[in-house]
Amino acid sequence: MQALIFCAVKCAVYIISLLNITIFILVNIFILVNGKILLYDIINSFNLPGGVIMKIKMFKLCILLILMSFIFTVGFTSSDKQIIDDLTKRIGQLETKYDLLNQMNATNSLDIMNLKAYEKVYFDATKTDSKFRRLDNSVGIFYISLQEVIKNGSNYTLKFIIGNPQYCTYEGCNITIEYNVNMGSKPYIEWTKLLKTKEYKLNNVKLLPGSWNPITIDIPVSSINEIAYIQFTMNIDTVLLTNLSNTSNISNNSFIYTADSVIESKIDGDFEGFDYGNIYKLINGQVWKQTSYEYKYKYKYSPKVIIYKSGLSYKMIVDGIEGEITVIQIK
Repeated sequence: MQALIFCAVKCAVYIISLLNITIFILVNIFILVNGKILLYDIINSFNLPGGVIMKIKMFKLCILLILMSFIFTVGFTSSDKQIIDDLTKRIGQLETKYDLLNQMNATNSLDIMNLKAYEKVYFDATKTDSKFRRLDNSVGIFYISLQEVIKNGSNYTLKFIIGNPQYCTYEGCNITIEYNVNMGSKPYIEWTKLLKTKEYKLNNVKLLPGSWNPITIDIPVSSINEIAYIQFTMNIDTVLLTNLSNTSNISNNSFIYTADSVIESKIDGDFEGFDYGNIYKLINGQVWKQTSYEYKYKYKYSPKVIIYKSGLSYKMIVDGIEGEITVIQIK
């Protein structure tokens, strides 16, 4: 948008310059024509000394007007050229920044799309193939497989296994199941309105590290065709990590990190505000990099910071600075 505005201004300056040159030519033609007439009158009126003096003065005035018009037009045209050069330079800089932002936006969009591609997994209960699907959430990557579907009275029991490839234990699974018949030839919008949702909070389930962990879920349907489409999402409440600094007593050295907790620390040394790409070193040894485009200058020495998880990203708040920024941990 800014590039278009500058292009419009550039065109306007060119038009003004063209008008100035046109006016200059017309004025000078007029003055030269009249000057020629005056010169002719001067030559033919030597017998009228008073008239000669008057016409000479008028002729001098015409010459003066020509010189002033020329100086004014040349000066103005030079000024226009400087403005055009400055605007051209600015437009070039803006176009470069615009291209860079487009590239970064495209990269970020692809990253987000890649992350969102694994936010949900899909199954067809009428066709259990035991294949696993990848599922990502805010704490890690998991693999989900539907192993068996059993008719159980007025319900259907779904037996899943959840693969945990990380070196930590997860506890407190919150699973959301959306289900429906196959869409078939139904209009998509109408079909989505018929989706049913059921949530399951499995507080006692632990997803052990490096293993497949079984879970069972009952869905209240009378026909297996009603769960021909299953959409599976999962969130985790708690992460249990083992402190390897004391391997002789591993079982008693567990560190629990809850998904809702935040990091509170201070900037190590000088803080000079927000800017894209800034590196923020904390006194707890962590190092974070700003990935959002907020810019704000304000100097503080070792201000307090709060970093918390928001969806798939981390946000940082600095004490005394309005607003928040998006950051990633690099150490």
